[in-house]
Amino acid sequence: MSIFFFCNLWFDRKQSKAVAGLQIFYKFKQFISSHRILEVSEFRFVTEIHKANKHFRSYEINSTTNKMAEANQEQQVKILKRLLEGWRMALLPLKSVLLWEHQWHPCAIFASVSILFMTIWLMDLNTLASLAVVGLVLNFVDFIVPIICNTVYGPTGWTGQKEKMYEDICRSIVMNYNKILDQVKSFYSMRENSPSMYYIISISMLCILAWMASTINNVFLLYIFSTVVLLWPGIQQRGIFNTLTSLIYKVPKITQKTE
Repeated sequence: MSIFFFCNLWFDRKQSKAVAGLQIFYKFKQFISSHRILEVSEFRFVTEIHKANKHFRSYEINSTTNKMAEANQEQQVKILKRLLEGWRMALLPLKSVLLWEHQWHPCAIFASVSILFMTIWLMDLNTLASLAVVGLVLNFVDFIVPIICNTVYGPTGWTGQKEKMYEDICRSIVMNYNKILDQVKSFYSMRENSPSMYYIISISMLCILAWMASTINNVFLLYIFSTVVLLWPGIQQRGIFNTLTSLIYKVPKITQKTE
């Protein structure tokens, strides 16, 4: 009986030890899992902080660059205002003509460009002589326009509203100039990023230009180019180009529906 009692007691102790060991094992396992969860959560927290810090730094860099660009743009506007001060009275009606504020403005642009190039064509000059004549005309216009503006209008005819319009014109000129300059820089950056595409585009464009210059009259090409450049602000203002592109995109859909 005593032997059975001691055996039972020994078995209970072993069972209790096993249960205690299992409990300790499960607690240790829970501790390890919670510790890993804490490590993972801390790692995620640190990565999120790092991402937020990078985003904040990029935002600071972008804001500083935007501020520098705006300051540079304002400086360019001030310089351009000083350069075009003699033309300020002529720029206001010239803006209305280029933006087609009246229906006869595109006809006036087309007629003036046509008369100028017809005169050059009738003179039948070579390339250097044509460039010299164009330079003389531009210098004469640059000399006579400020004198006429100051004589006709005078300093009393310049108001605050006209000054604001003149500043808007100078700002739009600077913005368009910077856009064109950024596009040229982005094109030349292709030389380092993708040189094959850069050389394919540049060589193909130069070959097309050489073929057009050799087959078509150069005065006529300059006439077409000048007409398009002078009519382009009014085309954009009236939304004609966007309307044409939307119609071109709609043509394949209409043909598919009819088929």
